[in-house]
Amino acid sequence: MLRYKLIKKFKYINVIELPPIIDKNKEPMIYGGVVTKQIFKFLINYKLINSININKLKKKLYKEKYFIKAFRVSYPKQLLLKIPRSLFIDRFLRMISDKF
Repeated sequence: MLRYKLIKKFKYINVIELPPIIDKNKEPMIYGGVVTKQIFKFLINYKLINSININKLKKKLYKEKYFIKAFRVSYPKQLLLKIPRSLFIDRFLRMISDKF
């Protein structure tokens, strides 16, 4: 939703898609509780999801600075938004929906 609004509002904007960021201790740097962080740590350790460390992030941002892509603006599907769910389930559903 935020990406859609930013692309619509600003003519020149770079959107950089990144996997979860990990620190020096291989801990995921995500917003969430202890359980969410442990689940993401498990997923990263077993290579079920990609991750990126700070050094690779710096290199990627440097490359992206000079790389311009055109994005097709599409409004995100809004399904079952009124159902209460945990932050982890919400992120998991977003990961699934981004793949399709």
